[in-house]
Amino acid sequence: MPTCGQCSSRPACGQCSSRPACGQCSSRPACGQCSSRSACGQCSSRPACGQCSSRPACGQCSSRPACSQCSSRPACAIPVCEELLCPL
Repeated sequence: MPTCGQCSSRPACGQCSSRPACGQCSSRPACGQCSSRSACGQCSSRPACGQCSSRPACGQCSSRPACSQCSSRPACAIPVCEELLCPL
């Protein structure tokens, strides 16, 4: 099995001898199939906020994270976080 970077065409992620970076596959894998924590937008499914290499905006996650897990604190009126009240 080659590593993903050694193929003439981009293989499916499961066909490589090593875990590729998310962007190296012909199809977008789930975040857990990548060699490194990818940015939330690089995966075929939206991961939980804790599975990303950087703190995503609250709206980029499959589950509503606590406000403290997001890169930006949304306005409390926007119901994208679990917490009803965001910290000041």
